[in-house]
Amino acid sequence: MKKYFTFFIALLTVSMLLAACGNSETSTSKTQKSAAKTESSSEDSLKTDGPLEKIGQWSKEDNGTKVTLKKIAKVNKTLDLDPIKMKIDEVKVIERSNLQESGKNFLKQKGIKADKFLTIQISYNTENTSDKNVMFNGIEAITTNTKKQIEVSSEDMIQNPDKNGVGSFYGKVAKEGYIVVPYLNSDADDLKYINIKLKDVFNDDEPIKYHDGTTVKVNF
Repeated sequence: MKKYFTFFIALLTVSMLLAACGNSETSTSKTQKSAAKTESSSEDSLKTDGPLEKIGQWSKEDNGTKVTLKKIAKVNKTLDLDPIKMKIDEVKVIERSNLQESGKNFLKQKGIKADKFLTIQISYNTENTSDKNVMFNGIEAITTNTKKQIEVSSEDMIQNPDKNGVGSFYGKVAKEGYIVVPYLNSDADDLKYINIKLKDVFNDDEPIKYHDGTTVKVNF
């Protein structure tokens, strides 16, 4: 009788241990699912259909590429390049992920193996304050504290090179514009500031320089 009782106690103990393990696994699974759901909910709350204005906000472009705001600097600074006045409105650092064919090809052309990359977006307003026809081609280059130099040209721009708001100005006109250029091989957290180098200002009808370009520093 004692033998059977001992066997029964051992069997009961094993059953309780298995039940405890099962409950533990179920609890862990529930916790993981709950955490994933919370993370997904938090990410969804940052989705926007409007401009990216808050760190972490994201949206999707028409082709499916995901764009997420990593840094933003509200500059609101006017640079006097008489007769040109250029107001830098803001600078954004944006991560592009869920890349489509064009984005993948872009990285391939640059010889970079990655599934996402960063861009720098600069928006501004430019005005010719004189009656003369003026030529001003805006931003020439961007340098960074991470020792990057980004030459600004239509070939290197990620999008809308025809909306860059610079070029030929008739007298007393203003243009709005922005540029988006790639910032490759670096983490957004490493980017502390950029220097924006502006081009010279010329007469648009004859080779007369009106004003030298200048450089402005933008901190994040």
